[in-house]
Amino acid sequence: MLQGHGRHRRNRPHRHRHDKRGTARARLVPRARKANEQREQYRDRVAAGSCDVVFLDVIYGSEFADDDLLYDLSDYIEQREDEGTSFHDGMLRTVKHDGRLWGVPKQLDGGVLYYRRDQGRPPSTWPRLLDAAAGRKLLRLALDAYEGATVAFLDLAYAADADDIVSADGKRARLVQEGTRAALAFLLEATRRKALPSSVFRQGERGSLSVYELGRAKYLRSWPYVAQSIKRDAREATKEGSSVAAMRRAVADHTRAAPLPRWNLDGPRAGILGGANLVIPRSAPNPKAALHLVRFLTTSDQMLRDAREGSFMPAREDLWSNSAVNRDRS
Repeated sequence: MLQGHGRHRRNRPHRHRHDKRGTARARLVPRARKANEQREQYRDRVAAGSCDVVFLDVIYGSEFADDDLLYDLSDYIEQREDEGTSFHDGMLRTVKHDGRLWGVPKQLDGGVLYYRRDQGRPPSTWPRLLDAAAGRKLLRLALDAYEGATVAFLDLAYAADADDIVSADGKRARLVQEGTRAALAFLLEATRRKALPSSVFRQGERGSLSVYELGRAKYLRSWPYVAQSIKRDAREATKEGSSVAAMRRAVADHTRAAPLPRWNLDGPRAGILGGANLVIPRSAPNPKAALHLVRFLTTSDQMLRDAREGSFMPAREDLWSNSAVNRDRS
């Protein structure tokens, strides 16, 4: 979450300032770790008028727009596209509501399968992956009771050829169909055959990642940012002289990312789109400066820096061929 220092009332401590070159300053405000806590935090800060720009998860855009909390950025997006910026169509759909665009795509997330290249290539289908992980609990998915479990289930169901599980208006779900049954059967079979431990249903992203980093799992379904997290955690363990530093370094050195498996060899790949957009609350103290900040954060230089230093996938398709975006792939 980004909190600007706009034209605040006198009793507010942080005023809008410029350095000697006339560039505006912004303060980064950490967001909560859990998705449900983030939502409440976002709404509280927007209601308080303390944020100029919000780094908003794709799942909340329509809700905030429907509640009249955001500025309409349709004209701004059109201007950027006229300048040659190509935002990902899927990400643009996440900011679209009632025919208007309420945010600027910043970070794209898609499912990734991490694996140890020193232990062989990953299986090409989900059923084969189950076979490879069986008996030793070598697979990890984020299956705790939050959006992670929903995403993991949908990854499997759509790969198994499920059709329109959620209606376009988001009000109806079609859970009784062959693809969804196959996904549920996969999860049950994975626990029965000990490809997944029963404890995985209480593990989120961080818990599953920790198990993988300690060499206790061979395959991890997660997001692009995890590539840099694995490297950073290994460096910190080495610096601290941790007893598990050698294992973390080995995992970091040999981890590679591959696309999520297919269900059948001739079937399609499927994965759930995630990510975040930059939105400007209608309560923003300095919306003009906020728009300048949004432009800065979505420049080629900044998005490539995010990819290079954080493994964050840019929401601009014109940057995907850059080497900073394609590291750590299989």
